[in-house]
Amino acid sequence: MPQLTTLLVPYGDIIQEPAFKSRVFSPINEEGKSSYAVQNMWSERNRMHYRDKFHHNLYKMFPPSKYGITHPEYYPVVPKDDTVGAGWQPCLTNATAEEAIAIINAYFTEHPEETAYSLAVNDSGGFCEENPKEIYYHWVNQIVEAVLLVHPGKQFGVLAYQDVKPAPTFALNPNIVVYITRDRWNWTDPARKAADLLLHADWEAVASRVGWYDYLNGTPYLIPRIYNHLMADNYELAQDLGVVGQYAELYPNWGEGPKPWISAKLQWNPQLDVDDLADEWYTRAVGAAAAPYLQDYYDHWENFWTVRVKASPFYASPSSIRPDYIELVTAEEIEDSRQLLEMAVALSQTVKQKARANMLLRAFEYFEASVLSYPQATTPPSDETEALAMLEQAAGTFQERLQMGEKRLALLEEFKTDPVLIHMSSALSKSTLVWSGYNVDEFWFLVNYMKQQEPSGGPVTDSAVQLSEGFSPSSREYAQLLLNALASSNLIVNPSFEDGTDQAPPWSVYKTTETRSFSRAEGTAQTGNASLLVEGTGWGGPGQIISAAAGFANMQVSYRTVSEVVYARDVIQLGLNLLDENGEIIKKSSVRSDIFPLSAGSGTWATAYLNGEIPEKIGSVPVKKVQAIVLVESDHPVEVYLDDVKVYNPGGSSVPSGTGTVTGTVYGIGNTPLSGATVTVTGSVYGVTTDAQGNYAIAGVSPGNHTLTVTHSGYDDVVSAGFQLAKWEMKSVNVFMIDEIPPSLSSVPAGPVSIGAKITATSSENGMLYLVPSSTAPMLANIEAAAVVTVGSTVYGTRTSAKAGVGGALNTAGFAAGSYKVYAVDAAGNVSSGSAAIEVESPPLAATLTLNPSFESGTSSATSWVLSSNTTLTRTFQRVEGTAYSGTASVLVSGTGYGGPSQTFNVQPGEATVKLRYNTAPGVTGNANIGIGLYLLNSAGVNVNSTAIKPAQKLLTQSIGAWGEASWDVTIPTKFPGTNIDVKMVRLVVLVYSLTPVSVYADDVEYISP
Repeated sequence: MPQLTTLLVPYGDIIQEPAFKSRVFSPINEEGKSSYAVQNMWSERNRMHYRDKFHHNLYKMFPPSKYGITHPEYYPVVPKDDTVGAGWQPCLTNATAEEAIAIINAYFTEHPEETAYSLAVNDSGGFCEENPKEIYYHWVNQIVEAVLLVHPGKQFGVLAYQDVKPAPTFALNPNIVVYITRDRWNWTDPARKAADLLLHADWEAVASRVGWYDYLNGTPYLIPRIYNHLMADNYELAQDLGVVGQYAELYPNWGEGPKPWISAKLQWNPQLDVDDLADEWYTRAVGAAAAPYLQDYYDHWENFWTVRVKASPFYASPSSIRPDYIELVTAEEIEDSRQLLEMAVALSQTVKQKARANMLLRAFEYFEASVLSYPQATTPPSDETEALAMLEQAAGTFQERLQMGEKRLALLEEFKTDPVLIHMSSALSKSTLVWSGYNVDEFWFLVNYMKQQEPSGGPVTDSAVQLSEGFSPSSREYAQLLLNALASSNLIVNPSFEDGTDQAPPWSVYKTTETRSFSRAEGTAQTGNASLLVEGTGWGGPGQIISAAAGFANMQVSYRTVSEVVYARDVIQLGLNLLDENGEIIKKSSVRSDIFPLSAGSGTWATAYLNGEIPEKIGSVPVKKVQAIVLVESDHPVEVYLDDVKVYNPGGSSVPSGTGTVTGTVYGIGNTPLSGATVTVTGSVYGVTTDAQGNYAIAGVSPGNHTLTVTHSGYDDVVSAGFQLAKWEMKSVNVFMIDEIPPSLSSVPAGPVSIGAKITATSSENGMLYLVPSSTAPMLANIEAAAVVTVGSTVYGTRTSAKAGVGGALNTAGFAAGSYKVYAVDAAGNVSSGSAAIEVESPPLAATLTLNPSFESGTSSATSWVLSSNTTLTRTFQRVEGTAYSGTASVLVSGTGYGGPSQTFNVQPGEATVKLRYNTAPGVTGNANIGIGLYLLNSAGVNVNSTAIKPAQKLLTQSIGAWGEASWDVTIPTKFPGTNIDVKMVRLVVLVYSLTPVSVYADDVEYISP
């Protein structure tokens, strides 16, 4: 800012209006971004204004937390959370339109000063409709036209994005503005630009106002992403086309210098000269003497992003989380860039100029560290000479690369508290942008060379052994890591698919399209006698969850293609999905291999491989396991055999020199293995969670005396006995837990309930839920005794099984009116605190037409229920106690085939609802399903013309280990179709269908007629 003693302002009106009405940089001027205060102030002073409202908003209008229970039909599947990236959209129906109209009318009534509202889709797809574009824009028109009747003049915004990016075939209401999403840096390619302008023309034909949504992102890119001249051309073209507003995801990296400011100035006036603006910025930032060096620096990177980058594979499919453009960057140009910025620091004059120059240099250090630590592409050594040269180069330089890898991550942590240098879209949250500095390809190429070419030792292995015993710390550690990986074992279970029948457990389907399938095949194999045949069209394949540690990972699969026709676009790819402690995939955190053509395996066995690193955490989420997946993609039917899947993970890249590994098993009640326990080396950060078998492994533990601290939500903390860990030693330490902690009870309803209602409750641990009179003493023996008290036909207590974190239902059918409490009891007999008193009141709820709907009556068979006459001989059912949705009993349907329990009763024609609850035993895979059949009967009990009502069935895999609820609305006709015969009765059948043996519990089968 110039320092003046006198300021002369000429008299007269000066009026300026921006070329674009709405101008936004995300996220620096969004509401609630208090951590970006400096950037928000910068945005205000540069006259950025968010006038149009068009951002992702349907997730805010239809939050599952509000509508998930009351209106599940609003969603394709009720989402787990309310967030924008959860992968869902509300169903585009009249019902959701009416609700949206009510929501928006209420909003404008409460906020009359607001002028606009967003109807933009959520992020990440997830529509109910197969082809949603036309339906969505009809839905938007319907809502807008209704709201304008109540609130005339209001404006509405939508995003032309993903599934709804193309323009509809009809006009939108003139009060709707459409923002077309596109990273217009892609307009470095004339063909892409031409296609985007055709899309713009399509939108101009149906929309009164069109805006542009762009992606100017500075972060998480790893070098300055400068394209000022292209940006200027784009804004001028936008003005010529009548674009009304600009929105850009900037996520600034202020190391990009003038880019944000130039963009802001051009959004106000696209006719300004971009070179004059850049010169002004350079001079004001660091002074006239230093400005030319800044100009040379940014001109260099603008040339990279508009010319040189076209030579990178990145250019064919660009993405901010794809870093392979760095392959084009040399160490020499990084050094040249540093010298230019250091000259700018040296030649800047004032205190503020020097501060800005140093800030730009500090920002550059992140770019520098990213490039110098990046694992550059390499190829496998073809012979001993190349392998020895690769070993020498890798061992001699890896420590320097590690230092740069550590520096870039440390800078990101440092920048978190810097008001200017903060990375708003940090590489730390993207697995593809996090690396240690190791060249993982180089590492695994050496390991595989030694495994394949020197299985019994040889020159390269001998050289690695010598280096591991040498005096150079860098070479010694690298060689030790190589030898550690060389000795690591395959983590995949059933890697050659030798075990199993149709399937090959524990392999399971990973996100496979309906037209892609796989099955175990015998007689075709690379090794052994079996392989896995992947066939059909689409995308997907098998997956397997395994334990893995942070560090190097190598995955391999052999494949053989036997399809008659194979195209270049038919490919195979490997992946490692990173999982949290609950086994859930951490968003945006998959490690993927290159793409390998299926044609390479035509008639012979070829190998696809993945070389990568498993980080300790993604953002703040620790990585606990990985899911190894094999993905086959084709748009026509193919047949591909897979064999010999391998995953190696020595946990080396994050392990300091000389560390060892502690393994073992944690045992709980009855000395059974305990999953989900956290095992930590006492006083350290090294900790893991036990797997389903109670096993754990902690890598990276320093040599010395240690103890383990083991914690679990259902047990007292335990500290193990002390043990000595030697250098590189693997020590086995088992730990036995004691459970003296009572479970916690939640989700119990307050207030009175009617007799016959189900009282829901959730226990924090597996065990039992009890409903007993409030006067019962809170001790296990008293609670158990009270839960089975029945006097005549009147019930005074009940119980049901509890699964940790999953709601259970206690049925009050037949209860005496009075005051009751709910208790939870875990497997060790610990009793929770009782719930607040619940008053159970008369009258009971209206009964279902089914008799004994919860199977509480009977012995091995359930009263009023029989096996359906059309059930296959391999399907059976029996009444069981101890497993129930409500009460204490259910029926267990077992075997293979088709059919299940049935009951016949009189019905009235008209609307009815059929419900049942079901819980599938673990181990069920594939398309096994459950549903209901209503076989219509005349007054004599005859099924005329084999007439039946069979609504869509539910997949059993959706309810493994937990109770699911299925509900169907049906219509009972007055007459049998095509006859004059009255429908008088139905035979209701619980239909279970599977080609392989299944076990599924059914409970609470209800037929409800108004």
